[in-house]
Amino acid sequence: MALPWKTYSPKRQLVASCRFPEDAAALVGLHGPGATIKFNDRVVYRETDLQLAADSVDKVAEISRSTARQHAAEHYGRFHGDR
Repeated sequence: MALPWKTYSPKRQLVASCRFPEDAAALVGLHGPGATIKFNDRVVYRETDLQLAADSVDKVAEISRSTARQHAAEHYGRFHGDR
């Protein structure tokens, strides 16, 4: 089973694949601004100076989950029509 949450360094190098968004958020916090979290190859979070994962891993994980759900809903609507 592929792990869907992937973290990338500010230089866009793959750091790790994770099972849970909290783990991805913690890793992004270590790399600082410019680091990203992707879910199924779509960016769901990018670390900035204003929003640091090191300040709140749980908040970053929730932002990531919410964005992933939004992407999934858009994808579903595009291929199955809005119902």
